[in-house]
Amino acid sequence: MAAPPPTSSSAAPPGPDPNGSAAGEVRCEEVDGSVVLSVSGPLDDAAGRSLVAALQSTVADAPPRVDIDLAEVCGFTSAGAAALGECRSYADHLPEGLHYRTVQGPGQDAFLAAFE
Repeated sequence: MAAPPPTSSSAAPPGPDPNGSAAGEVRCEEVDGSVVLSVSGPLDDAAGRSLVAALQSTVADAPPRVDIDLAEVCGFTSAGAAALGECRSYADHLPEGLHYRTVQGPGQDAFLAAFE
């Protein structure tokens, strides 16, 4: 018996748009009492606003530490990079502070652009 052809599901994670425009995504996860905000896709104006909003919501509960993970960023705009800098002002009261996770590539470049 042959397997049925794959079907699309609205629960599937979004893939790149065939027209070349993908949306950035911000995910929030608690790890050992700290919060990790992971950005994937392009860090553009919309993703930057989402990141700032997620951080503002997160710090309202005063976790000891927040990490912003940029390892899955595939590109950025100046507005997206500016959002990284803006995040610092919302987390300055956290006991263990705000930390950025980067690897060589667009996420690291966005981080460097934010603090030039």
